[in-house]
Amino acid sequence: MDAFRRGWVGLALFLAALIMMPVLVVEYHSRLSDDTRYSGADAESIIPPVTSTAPPRTAPPGVIVGFNGVLENETLRGFRHISLETTGDIGEIHYTLTGPTGSRYPMTASVAPYLFAPHQTGWETSAVMDGVYSLEARAERPGVPARSITFTIRNSTPADAGAGTGTAAGVGAGPGASRPPT
Repeated sequence: MDAFRRGWVGLALFLAALIMMPVLVVEYHSRLSDDTRYSGADAESIIPPVTSTAPPRTAPPGVIVGFNGVLENETLRGFRHISLETTGDIGEIHYTLTGPTGSRYPMTASVAPYLFAPHQTGWETSAVMDGVYSLEARAERPGVPARSITFTIRNSTPADAGAGTGTAAGVGAGPGASRPPT
């Protein structure tokens, strides 16, 4: 009983199994090759070759269905949440906002719903000058067609037009201000 308590018997059994395992594996493989040789068949004739005419399966690219929070040719003012409706795997989205002066403001959204957010939680349209803008969403994954939408920003009223317009901080303030703070 004392040997069991100390674990010597368990250790002896483990060592015996460790020594016997290679012997048993070699014996098994030699019998397998003998059986194959005597049956007149080789392993290639037992297992039919795999032939497939089907193309390899790959996940189809996703689709950018459209924009949420803005309509084509809509006039916007104030704060907006603009996101994408998508299907499938499209990877990251690279937004490009093009303004009336031709200035381009890039931004990246990594996860659905792919919020266009030059500010912490969305977009304050008063941060850019009034005019016609185009927003393009281009997926990182190849094969996913880009989508774009055109809209007008009109934050100033006709009475404000004579007072002059400036550009506030955010999108439109320059290349460094086009990405949201991290």
